[in-house]
Order: sequence, then structure tokens, then C-alpha cells
Amino acid sequence: MLNSIIVSGCAVTLSVILGVPAAWALARGAIPGRDHIAFTFLSFRFAPELMVILPLFMIYMKIGLYDTYIGLILAHQLICLPMVIWIMMSFFKDIPAEIEEAARVDGASVWLTLRAVILPIALPGIASATIIAFIFSWNNLIFGLILSGGATRPVTMGILQSMTFDQIKWGLMAASAVIAAVPGMLGAIFLQRYITRGLTMGAVK
Repeated sequence: MLNSIIVSGCAVTLSVILGVPAAWALARGAIPGRDHIAFTFLSFRFAPELMVILPLFMIYMKIGLYDTYIGLILAHQLICLPMVIWIMMSFFKDIPAEIEEAARVDGASVWLTLRAVILPIALPGIASATIIAFIFSWNNLIFGLILSGGATRPVTMGILQSMTFDQIKWGLMAASAVIAAVPGMLGAIFLQRYITRGLTMGAVK
């Protein structure tokens, strides 16, 4: 549980830090080929994990990232970062551009506009993207199965230990799955108000 909290928490935090400015740039910036760039990020989410897991394993073994928190956190960016970028792009596109223009006219820089004007408005979207990315990262099995060892084994691997060569311990598996679902449920409950606002944003003008 602790390993999963560290990996998923840090992975989602890094994805939000990188993904929110990237989504704002792709939604608002005059970037040549931005639609192609956005689709490239989305294709990382479409690609099956088995397609990249063996090259990642070989690279991690050579550079010493196998069975490390940093290695798993970076690998989980393939799960979290595209999701954060695409969810936040839709929210930023729903925010009227006149608000940003007014801030720029008042002398605000690009980063001040993002930090003081846009982010407070987009907070429901950030909350929605955060909890969804956290749940997908928390439930991931493949990266933990191949890229982790005894030191960083996530909770999904712990549940898998209930399956032995001669039997499946159904009671242990069910209890482990219920316990493993608690962090995601608590996060959803804690962020429920923001998630509700985020899911309904733009429904009524």
C-alpha cells in the first residue's frame, strides 16, 4: 500500500505539474501543428502497455532504474500525463478567452495569468483529472509486474500473491481488493464537490 501511495501520488503530482501548462498551451497557444501534438500525447494512452514494457525493462536494467520509485513514477507518466492533458484541454477551451485577454491588458504575464486567473477557474477540472489519473495509476498491474521487485512492489502485485501454483485464495484476494480500493474511494469522496463541478462545467451556459 505504501509503495502504491508513493508511486501513484508522485506520478499524478508530476503529471499535473507538467500536464496543466501543456494543456493550456495546446488549448490557447498559437503552436504549429498543435492538433497533431495533442493526438501524439493521446496515442501514448492508446498504445498497449505490453508494446513498451519490454524496451522499458531493458533500458531500466541498463541505467539502474529497475525496482526504484523513480523508474515506476516515470513509467506511470504514460498512463497519467496524456489523460491529464486531454481532460484539461477541454476545460481550458471552455474558459472564455476574454478573461485571459483582460488579464494581459492589465499587465499580467503569461505565467501570472495562468496562476492567478486560469487555475482558480479550472480547479474543478484539475480535481477531476487528478482523481481519474490516480485511479488508473493505482490500478495498473503491468508496470508493477515487470518493472518492480521486492522493494517497490505495488498493491496490485500484493493482490496477485493470493494466486499460487495450486490454488487461488479467494478470501484473501477479496479482502485485499477491498482494502486496495479505499484510497481511491477516499480521494473521490474528498474531491466530490470539485468532481461534480468539473463534470457539469459547460452543461448550462
